[in-house]
Amino acid sequence: MAKVTFRPLGRAVEVGHGATLLKAAQSAGVELPWVCGGNRICTTCRCLIENDAESLSPPDQQELEILETVQLAPPWRLGCQARVLRDVVVQIPPDLTIPPEQAK
Repeated sequence: MAKVTFRPLGRAVEVGHGATLLKAAQSAGVELPWVCGGNRICTTCRCLIENDAESLSPPDQQELEILETVQLAPPWRLGCQARVLRDVVVQIPPDLTIPPEQAK
């Protein structure tokens, strides 16, 4: 198990080795948007990794190319692709969080 902490919300959750950041966010009640079904196309689940990048699986070439299209690079990651290996702290950009009143 690894702890994923979502800032600035201050929420944290324990997840199993290999869970995606998107699944971790959902488990923690963090409304991280995603519209492509986790297929690394839309970039709406992008997150900034605050600690060691080795806490997550390395990005593959497709993820890097998708991030590049929106002018981002590691330590930015797609929540649907980054898999948790160890404790990690994730910054959710304020423009991406969904206000509770608009959540599903």
